[in-house]
Amino acid sequence: GSNGKTTTKEMIAHILGQDRRVVKAHGSFNNSVGVPVTIFQADERTDVAVLEIGTNHPGEIARLGAIARPDIAVLVSIGAEHLEGLGSLDGVADEETSLLDYLRGGGYAVVHHDPRILSRLHLPPEKVVTFGLTPEADLHPTEIDGMRFRVRGVEFRLGLLGEWNIQNALAATATAMLHGVSIEECARRLEDVRPPKMRMERLELAGVTILNDAYNSNPESASRAIREFSRLDSKGRRVAVIGDMGELGPSSETYHRQIGRQLAESAVDVVVGVGRECRALLEELGELAEKHGFEFVEELKPNLDALVHEGDAVLLKGSRRVGLERVVKWMGERVR
Repeated sequence: GSNGKTTTKEMIAHILGQDRRVVKAHGSFNNSVGVPVTIFQADERTDVAVLEIGTNHPGEIARLGAIARPDIAVLVSIGAEHLEGLGSLDGVADEETSLLDYLRGGGYAVVHHDPRILSRLHLPPEKVVTFGLTPEADLHPTEIDGMRFRVRGVEFRLGLLGEWNIQNALAATATAMLHGVSIEECARRLEDVRPPKMRMERLELAGVTILNDAYNSNPESASRAIREFSRLDSKGRRVAVIGDMGELGPSSETYHRQIGRQLAESAVDVVVGVGRECRALLEELGELAEKHGFEFVEELKPNLDALVHEGDAVLLKGSRRVGLERVVKWMGERVR
């Protein structure tokens, strides 16, 4: 899927790994190198292999699906990503759902209750489990209170940031239930799951709270991160360091402007744009009291003391190529 692959993979491995021998993809090993590397880690003692499969151009999912031949295929989300190669949201949906063509006989699909996915399913209903926030989904939450919610009467408590992780937890729960794990046990095991590195990872450095979500970015994940950041309690200012969102093709300026408008209407006090694409984002901020633009992340380092003060909260969100995680290193140097 477009967002949530690595976190959902980690959740599935966390649930199943407590009583099974599990091999899982390291980090985001999800391409033509990473998928085979993960498979080669498995041996005759392995009960479950949890693979992550990604794409940035048409046909990549099909090639990886032919290698993986999954017993269960999990489709977490469809969003605006890699549009340079995939063209449109429908192109993303066509690419992502092609994994289902490579299910082994008798295999199951665990899919987000999204019309773009559901309209592309060609499996018997008994072989499909849906999840999502909508009541029409087979697994859906009720009584949501922050990161506490109920599913089929069972209370879940997640120690993660981001309401989207509720959907990731639903996907992992559905997958584990197909392996015979009870929903009550899924809820218990998910209580101590932790986020992968650089995915809404909360850090405290030099008197500053950092939400490090710098692994990657696209319009949906950036929008989600800003909403979550706006709800974060902070003694000082909220400083959003936003890097370019890559591979959006001709729609790039439009999407960056959308994020800029969202920031202008949010509880964020300071916006720092990093990259050429973020120029359009900064133009949409209007009368925001404080905004700054840098072409490269390295330009941030000498300006960091002026931009971020003790007591502030900082969001780091940008595409992988921007390298915003370096800000964490520089903040750490303050306390040495």
